[in-house]
Amino acid sequence: MRRADNLLGVAVLMVVSMACSRAMQSVGATPITPLQARTLVVTEAPKPTDSPLAARSQTPAVTSGTASLTGELYTLTGPGPIRGTVFYLTPARGPTKEDPPMVLAGPKAKLGDVRGQSDDQGRIVLTDVPPGNYFLAVWAPYSWVLAHESRTDLTPRLIVFQPDKWHDLGRIEMVWP
Repeated sequence: MRRADNLLGVAVLMVVSMACSRAMQSVGATPITPLQARTLVVTEAPKPTDSPLAARSQTPAVTSGTASLTGELYTLTGPGPIRGTVFYLTPARGPTKEDPPMVLAGPKAKLGDVRGQSDDQGRIVLTDVPPGNYFLAVWAPYSWVLAHESRTDLTPRLIVFQPDKWHDLGRIEMVWP
């Protein structure tokens, strides 16, 4: 009986593995290494007509001297929006204000972090963001991950917020459980 249970367990794992592989292929994802599995990837911003946010009737208000941000967190392995996920902008570090933080320990307002949460469609919106250079950190199970430049360039994405502007980051794709 124990051998039959083990064989059934192996069969279930094989079916799940094949289903995940097909789901990744259906969205054009390439196989990843375990290290890359914790990586968030930001694609190029879509044209305004392609963005699900552009279809909304109203863009977020921009308070004088600050910036607004919109985007969409999306899973490559689902496919679908990443709902109810905490994220934050953290100021760039270093003498040129272009370096990512050494440690991501969650949003801390006293350090200049700006916190938000995606809605039930995976959309993110922040208003009253002080101008400056930031990195986007997103909560993934058990850790924070930074947004990257593209699917092939894993350099953390530096986001420059200018005052009195609305910034649409487009679709932010990531491997998500």
